[in-house]
Amino acid sequence: MPHKLSIIIVHWNTPALLEKQLELLHDAQAEIIVVDNASETSLQNLKKKFPTVRFVENRVNRGFSFACNQGVRQAEGSWVLFLNPDTHITPTQIDSLVAYGEDQKLVAVSPNLSSQYQKPVPSFWSLFVEFSPLHRFIPLSMFSPKTLAGGCLLMKKEVLEKLGGWDERFFVWFEDSDLSKRLLDGKHHFGVMKELNISHEGASSFASFDENQKRTLFFLSLKIYAAKYFSTFEKMLLFPTIERFAKIVLLPQDSKISVSLVVPNLKQDLLEKFLAQNYQFFDFRQQELIVVTSADDIGKIRQKYPETIFIHLQKNNGFAQTVNIGLCRARGKLVGTVNDDTVLNKSWLEIIVQEAQHRSGKIGSFSPVIYNAEGEVESAGISVLPFGRAETISGVPEKNVADAFNGAAVLFNRQALEEVGLFDEKFGSYLEDIDLGLRLKNHGWQNCVVPEVKIQHHGQQTSKSRKKYKAWLDAKNWWLVMIKNYSLTHWLRYLPQILLERGRNASGFLKHILTN
Repeated sequence: MPHKLSIIIVHWNTPALLEKQLELLHDAQAEIIVVDNASETSLQNLKKKFPTVRFVENRVNRGFSFACNQGVRQAEGSWVLFLNPDTHITPTQIDSLVAYGEDQKLVAVSPNLSSQYQKPVPSFWSLFVEFSPLHRFIPLSMFSPKTLAGGCLLMKKEVLEKLGGWDERFFVWFEDSDLSKRLLDGKHHFGVMKELNISHEGASSFASFDENQKRTLFFLSLKIYAAKYFSTFEKMLLFPTIERFAKIVLLPQDSKISVSLVVPNLKQDLLEKFLAQNYQFFDFRQQELIVVTSADDIGKIRQKYPETIFIHLQKNNGFAQTVNIGLCRARGKLVGTVNDDTVLNKSWLEIIVQEAQHRSGKIGSFSPVIYNAEGEVESAGISVLPFGRAETISGVPEKNVADAFNGAAVLFNRQALEEVGLFDEKFGSYLEDIDLGLRLKNHGWQNCVVPEVKIQHHGQQTSKSRKKYKAWLDAKNWWLVMIKNYSLTHWLRYLPQILLERGRNASGFLKHILTN
């Protein structure tokens, strides 16, 4: 008979607290699943002491949301209760929480936690008050509804699965705010059981972090939340405050992870084909694979490829924004992207990692040699002519430094991205790789091609049906590339050639309009 309740405990480096909690839950009428996020201390003793508890042990820490979703995939209960190890709750209190949720016809409920007052589901105005002098005069208690506390959160499994699970773009912090926001937007009934007060120590896993590290992680997650839900104007007002506390753009590096690779995806069939061909080439002990997709239904794909981080988008946001969402979640020493229409090989990442370790100089990006479906060289780097035209380098020299890279496959030095920024989202799609390559070059970083690494690119599997749109973006985005990356002196020197080349772009766009 399936369990009515599954308890999911996400653990990281607090074995004494976990042991105490499991002892407290010994008589709970529920299955208990512990997801360990690559803790430094072995849990073998706890596994022997609690043989009925299911332990899922990750090889690297992929964050709280990822671990919660792992637990849900293992869970059999119709209700799932997410607990932090420093939350002290008894089986009787759990029964009261479940009964309250059922009696009130709620899909999700949290108790009162001793470690925190109930914050509202974040809105622009609640955050504006909280992070401005207005908080002295306007209490946050006036905003409602309240955020469900991720440290003790009961939810119907069926509803959580329909929502797509926890959003894995959040590594830590604001994932419960995001879940509460999605419940609110979906008009689901949820709430706080005010009569149930639970002891919660709070942030025990972060005891080894200093205040600056905690602050950085907090505000990076807040920035992700704001980028997901707030308007351009609201972000313009909030981001200066957020960036004052989190000057970096990427999550702090995890020393265990050598590479984080982002795969942007729009079509489910392409994603399935990419993973079927390439999943075997990833070493998940030291590499991250992050799929950012707007495909409709990826539930079965998640099940089939369990060590992949999946970030689901409601709509296609263009290449630049899609990849940036994944890069902001990446924790490897090298971070990069590869298209979903590429065929990789077993050693390509290891060779680039070795190249990054031994290559001297200021290297901002590392690219493989990319071949097309016919086996011909598609690009060994990109040359950008002074009047604004990109020409692929088709030869394969022993070592090659290019003006820019082919965005179909590239890895970045994370320090370089912290200096120059990510892909410019004003481009949407097309030429954002040229722009970032030129920005790296203009800041003294080299774009390096590694000739020993060869991958195959089938090319434009997503865009081949949108030729008119591509022609428009080519025409528009070249103006943006030139304006952003070249000085007035350069413009004056090459103005006739620049105008002629831009005229050719415009002519190509008009031809597509007239012939379609």
